[in-house]
Amino acid sequence: MKELNNCYMSIVGVGDSYYAFDENTYEIQKLNDKSKEIFEYLIENREWPKDNMSGRELIQIAMSIKKGNFFSENKKKYINGQNIESFVVSFPIQHKCNLRCKYCFAHGGDVYEGTNREMQIQVIDKFVERIKEKNTVKKIRLEFVSGGENFIDKKKYIEIVDHFKMSMEKNDIELNIFTESNGTLLDSEIIDYLDKNNISLGISIDGPKGIHDEMRCYVDGRGSYNTIIDNLNKCYSKSKKNIWVLSVVTSNTKSLAEIIEHNMLLGVDSMELRIVRGSEENDFCLSEKNLQHFVGLYEELVNYFKEKPERIKNIYNNYDSFGKILMRLITKNKIVYRCQAGKNKFSITADGDIYPCDSFVGMKGMKIGNVYYDEVNEEVLQYFKKNTVWDHKKCNACKYKYLCGGECYYNRIITNCSHGQNELYCKLQKKLIEFAIDLTYYLKNQCKEEYLLLEKIGKIRNSQEIR
Repeated sequence: MKELNNCYMSIVGVGDSYYAFDENTYEIQKLNDKSKEIFEYLIENREWPKDNMSGRELIQIAMSIKKGNFFSENKKKYINGQNIESFVVSFPIQHKCNLRCKYCFAHGGDVYEGTNREMQIQVIDKFVERIKEKNTVKKIRLEFVSGGENFIDKKKYIEIVDHFKMSMEKNDIELNIFTESNGTLLDSEIIDYLDKNNISLGISIDGPKGIHDEMRCYVDGRGSYNTIIDNLNKCYSKSKKNIWVLSVVTSNTKSLAEIIEHNMLLGVDSMELRIVRGSEENDFCLSEKNLQHFVGLYEELVNYFKEKPERIKNIYNNYDSFGKILMRLITKNKIVYRCQAGKNKFSITADGDIYPCDSFVGMKGMKIGNVYYDEVNEEVLQYFKKNTVWDHKKCNACKYKYLCGGECYYNRIITNCSHGQNELYCKLQKKLIEFAIDLTYYLKNQCKEEYLLLEKIGKIRNSQEIR
């Protein structure tokens, strides 16, 4: 029988079920009492059990181990690193917003203290010069995702996009554009422009009217839901189809299943449910007192997906807090970084300052440089380059490290965990991963057609992702 020198497995309990989980191959095997006892013996003793533990369960375990699961050498294949041919870059059109969402990390654009509040053509041109200097960039994903509402000045938005497109065409660089909006200022002109230029649109809707209006309100306190729904209907009447909905999951969220059903009724089938980022001082963010509320939301979501597995593909992407974990499990992708921030993902302000991502804009000590100058803050770049799951003792020892990739860099810093992981977010992330393990096993064995479809979709989406 195969030697048991290496052990990359653990026993995972989810509700009344137990699973053997291989952190390298992502193999999942459901355990009964006897197979659980055998695995516990193998883990502790690293030798095959005596005759009194033989039987069908031992034969099945031996066959799985022979295939390279649970006790095999770690074959390091990881999917994220620094790709010098592809970049994700974010340019806020302006650092201001007409809403005052209660959890916004940009505080309506107020965190930005630069001289210029609106993006300038000169900044775009200097960025393009820097890209040309590298002479390796083949593809750019241009994002307008935060810092303010992108359609406050529609003429400025169109001017910036047109100029950027022209610059990319001139330099033979493939361009993909995504724009996030709070949805309150959409009109026929901008919808036609987005459609004509094949620009993906994301609209922020936090759920049904009551939930949404409490979180996403105007400066005077009025809710924004009715305006957004009217504008969303305009999009569909104008044949705009490439629409995503982003819903922020907070302590105020009542049900994730309800949000998905709500979005489906609106005609939206591509969505992201993303756990809010922020410190415990914000009542809507994750805290010790509401941790179980967040866990309960995802426990309910898994049960909902078991009843309606066809709904999984709605959140099955690399941005949804749960969907990305599920996709990594099903496609067997391992990651070592939380994201590409500071490697080949950057945010550039209206003054030309360069930050690792939108969340860091305005944060002291996190500026990488400026498009107008050659000086680069190597300390910040190295922080993001070296911040892998191997660089933190707790992460490196964690059985879920390749599914997780570590906590959000921004969240670590604002919760005073710049040199490690936020324990609270670790607890929640582990629960999400365990729920995903349980759901993956269920799908593979009870919903095989849906599982194979998700496997196919996941591989396509991974191949399209800029890394």
